[in-house]
Amino acid sequence: MGKNPTGILFSKYMVLLNRRLLSEGTDIHLPHCWYRWGDEVVRYSMPYLEWEHGTDKTYVSFREKDAPKIDPDDKVIKTARSYAKKFIKEYSGRYGHENVVDETYSEAPYQFQNDYRKLRESLKLSRINNPYSNFDDYVLKLLEDVKTSYPAEFRKIRPQFDMFTAVFEMALGNKASIKDLFYLSESFWFYFCYFLRLDKRCHSNVSAETLEAWRSILP
Repeated sequence: MGKNPTGILFSKYMVLLNRRLLSEGTDIHLPHCWYRWGDEVVRYSMPYLEWEHGTDKTYVSFREKDAPKIDPDDKVIKTARSYAKKFIKEYSGRYGHENVVDETYSEAPYQFQNDYRKLRESLKLSRINNPYSNFDDYVLKLLEDVKTSYPAEFRKIRPQFDMFTAVFEMALGNKASIKDLFYLSESFWFYFCYFLRLDKRCHSNVSAETLEAWRSILP
């Protein structure tokens, strides 16, 4: 397309390419984990990449001195090139970003991740568009789904989750703004994801050193 990919699209492309390769019996040992915006690559494990942080987006490119030499006839390279064309075709356009995130979340380890995403997205969209007449009931239904699917594997932080849902329900009942409800949901999600990425089902090919660094910040 003539320019470097954003960090989110790069992660989604690599994760989906990795799934395809694994289904074909090829393991490229991609370091990735589930975190705030879905399944994403672990940048610390990819030192040959440059992550350029802009005002609103992050762009990814090779570090010139560390850029790998690529054999155009390599089986994995051919698959990557072919999938790149498919990826661009399927996920370009107005709703391409949302569609690729949907595809990524189709293999989320826990139903809770998808249920919570629905809650966050409904609040995010409602900040832009006028909510419908039964907005409170709709959001409460999404919150009930979230409460039902909360995974037992995260029982250690269940008290924090219960505190979040209680405060959220109180805020909704007292007509808090949609903006405040959205940021409240984001606050708990960001907190939860510090634990999510450490779950054994939620990371692959991440070094022991990186996992220990993540674990050390939990207190």
